Amino acid sequence: MQITNSFGEKLGQGEYDFIRFTSLTFEEEEKIIIKKILLVGLWYIQIDPLKRPSMSKVVKMLQGQLKSIPYL
Repeated sequence: MQITNSFGEKLGQGEYDFIRFTSLTFEEEEKIIIKKILLVGLWYIQIDPLKRPSMSKVVKMLQGQLKSIPYL
């Protein structure tokens, strides 16, 4: 909780403005890779361990060996 409060205070003081004003541009291929990483990451952190993919499946998904990645 202390980290969250500290972050909120610093954010309110403008200490993280560089994050807000940083403009990132990505090529289409990079956008696909980023989306894949985010989807796999979100799938892997599910509360119910039985719904999480195995690490071997995660590796295959990130390497592109599986044709599709299930949406959450």
